[in-house]
Amino acid sequence: MGHEDTLFLKQQVDVLGFFEVEQLRRITPNIVHTVYKNGQIVTLKGEFTANFFIVKKGSINIFTPNEPKTPAAKLQKGDFFGVMSLFSSLPSNVTIKSAADGTEIIEIPNAEFQKLLEMQPLLKNSLIQKVEDRMKKYTQIPTPENLPKT
Repeated sequence: MGHEDTLFLKQQVDVLGFFEVEQLRRITPNIVHTVYKNGQIVTLKGEFTANFFIVKKGSINIFTPNEPKTPAAKLQKGDFFGVMSLFSSLPSNVTIKSAADGTEIIEIPNAEFQKLLEMQPLLKNSLIQKVEDRMKKYTQIPTPENLPKT
């Protein structure tokens, strides 16, 4: 799966698209693949996850402590998660569950992810910006400017 993983990372994961194929090829031998059933827990709130996760197939739902039964966000093919735990060494503050049978998650171990950061130090800023944008999107407080026009 090494070559297939390399192409997937290069073509489907926008924050990794600027890496050269050879750079990505260095980390793909250590990627872990896991397939989940619908509703199966991928990560649990309070769990320490020091790796970088990417949805390769299917989708996942993100549940916050405020809304443990209603998904706050849905991530699909090419989307990533686990960034805040990677950079802060804090436990996950959300629960993530598979949203479909056959959802495949690839996991880049921390040591391999650190190699990516060494090759492209700006990756960290890009990831943090993406997470901030995602959080704004899903936690937007209604204001007159963002209410639907009637």
